[in-house]
Amino acid sequence: MKPSRKPRQPATDVTVWQRAAAHYRRIAGRDRRPGVKIWASDRAAECAANMRRAQREAA
Repeated sequence: MKPSRKPRQPATDVTVWQRAAAHYRRIAGRDRRPGVKIWASDRAAECAANMRRAQREAA
């Protein structure tokens, strides 16, 4: 995996969920197995919902 060009943000609840959602979106887009694609898509949606909740709590 290529290293990211931009520096990693400090680990807050929001950024952790944001990175997790991006991770599962990558899996859903790259994996060829249908069951994994469905699972990763659901997990990405769950992480995105948790990220939005953490954003509301932080505000």
